[in-house]
Amino acid sequence: MITGLGAAVFQQVIGSNSVIFYAPTIFTDVGWGVIAALLAHIGIGVINVAVTVVAMLLMDKVDRKKMLIFGASSMGLSLIVMYTMFDLPFNDIK
Repeated sequence: MITGLGAAVFQQVIGSNSVIFYAPTIFTDVGWGVIAALLAHIGIGVINVAVTVVAMLLMDKVDRKKMLIFGASSMGLSLIVMYTMFDLPFNDIK
């Protein structure tokens, strides 16, 4: 029960749902156009669905703990890359 609650809390705290929900706003705030922001949001959704399908296919073949660790590490790395990309100086160019 502690592991299940911990995984649920960790999923909310890591911020992936916030990024998915606010993706168009985030992209327009850093200087992207509305069309580019919406296309990027669609790309995020497509990748999210594809990774979910892969995870469903691997669920019974791979240890769930390893999948959880890999998924959490990948999400953390993705958020770090996103922060780094938004913090680069070329984002100030309009």
